[in-house]
Amino acid sequence: NIIQSRVADATYGTGVNALFNPEIHDEDYAFEDEEDHEAYCSCIFKVFVLKGEAIKDEEYKATFIPGCQEDIKAHIPIYCTADDGVQYVIDKEGKRTVREIGQLILDIPNPHNLPRKERGYDVFMDFSGTEIQARAQYSITGEEVKTVCDFLSKQD
Repeated sequence: NIIQSRVADATYGTGVNALFNPEIHDEDYAFEDEEDHEAYCSCIFKVFVLKGEAIKDEEYKATFIPGCQEDIKAHIPIYCTADDGVQYVIDKEGKRTVREIGQLILDIPNPHNLPRKERGYDVFMDFSGTEIQARAQYSITGEEVKTVCDFLSKQD
């Protein structure tokens, strides 16, 4: 029996904000959150699978929280790049460093005014088929949205 594994033709992920860490984040992307007054880093390229990595026959999962307390929709872009070492989805001049190949839009209502840290949503990506299957699920309501993205044979 020959076991074949596919490798990713590009790096795939999404864009996120995270707590600012001066050891790994660039000061140019730092901002103070108006709600919790902590320092955050914007435009981080959150990688699900790296270019050249063997693709697992399973879903990749990441959990996120809303950017603001009043957010009632989560816009989750799906990005790819053929370049190595991309840390941010936008460079310091404001130019995109990745290509958007899809997007998930998830309703994240908050009728009980829960703190945003309790309003997580999961993003799942499955690279094992002929297309990328992406979905997001809100922990509070269980609502789920899905999309399909093509693997790009030609990268910019």
